[in-house]
Amino acid sequence: MKLARLSICATVVCLSACGGMDYAGRTATLSYSGNGSVAVGAWDQRPYVLDNDKSPDFVGLQRNLYGIPFNVKTASGRPLADEMGDALAASLLTAAYNAQVVRLAPQDTLASARARLLAQHPRRALLLRIDQWESDTNRNPTVKYDLSLIAFDAAGRTLGTRRVRGEENVEGRFLAPAGLAKQTVPAVFTQKLDQLLNAPQIEAALQ
Repeated sequence: MKLARLSICATVVCLSACGGMDYAGRTATLSYSGNGSVAVGAWDQRPYVLDNDKSPDFVGLQRNLYGIPFNVKTASGRPLADEMGDALAASLLTAAYNAQVVRLAPQDTLASARARLLAQHPRRALLLRIDQWESDTNRNPTVKYDLSLIAFDAAGRTLGTRRVRGEENVEGRFLAPAGLAKQTVPAVFTQKLDQLLNAPQIEAALQ
């Protein structure tokens, strides 16, 4: 009976502490600046979203004291791709580009995603493809990621591509790990966005 009560309490604490994570507020620092219009969009191609095992606002797992996982979603309830697209646009805006966000659906194909981005005839377009993004937090969060940034010209030709993928362990703590994970896990995305946007091939494509 005591064990059951402890399990219930651990679950309640986890659910109340997990909350959501904010990705829209992340901003990368570009090492260059420019001008002109750039259409940007994030395209969620995570397999577990495509097969409806997870919802588009899923960002990872938070485990309770017994290791039982619970889904963590975006703080806003919006799709993760929308928040990452906003972060991509905000990063470009700080570097003087006229960035406009285009919403893409997981069901889009590469061709339809590119067509949506180019519909308003921007000078350049950036497509952030999300093939993996998931955190798993018990005490120390682990982040698995596979992100690609593809640059197109106004005619839809690919000018440059940069991909980052891997798995990282980030800072955690024993007490209230979910609270710290809300800061450290989105910070990993900021680092990856930095790497993508500051890649030489992406910088050259935007000039």
